[in-house]
Amino acid sequence: MTMPELGQRGGAQPQFAPAPVPGYWTLHCTRATQARANKDGLRQAAEEYVYQLKKGVDGMIRQEPNGEKFLAACRAKPPELWAEQRAKFPDLGVWWDFRHQMERWIRLAPVDPIRDAVMAFIVDLEIQRELQGLTEGL
Repeated sequence: MTMPELGQRGGAQPQFAPAPVPGYWTLHCTRATQARANKDGLRQAAEEYVYQLKKGVDGMIRQEPNGEKFLAACRAKPPELWAEQRAKFPDLGVWWDFRHQMERWIRLAPVDPIRDAVMAFIVDLEIQRELQGLTEGL
């Protein structure tokens, strides 16, 4: 079906007027005002571009949660989930990996019995898995 046929059936797209020529909005101004308006418009457009660019970059960067919220979340997470995270994201060097979170936890709370208990649980679990793997190989 061609465009004229669409128009005849009543489904034609609305026609928009083309954009006005540059300087249309300042035609009533003097030449000096037009030059200043053009310069100001370019400056404002550049500022808006930089603002939007910074806003986009800030949106892409994952913000680190504050320390107290992070510690509360770490302490509330059960050891089983820590062990699962350790198994899935060992030392990949990515943001959410186990090692990074543990290092941050150590920085925020150098002495933390909950973290020590989590680490003991994970070590015991890994030892059990290793022993199971050795006994299954016999």
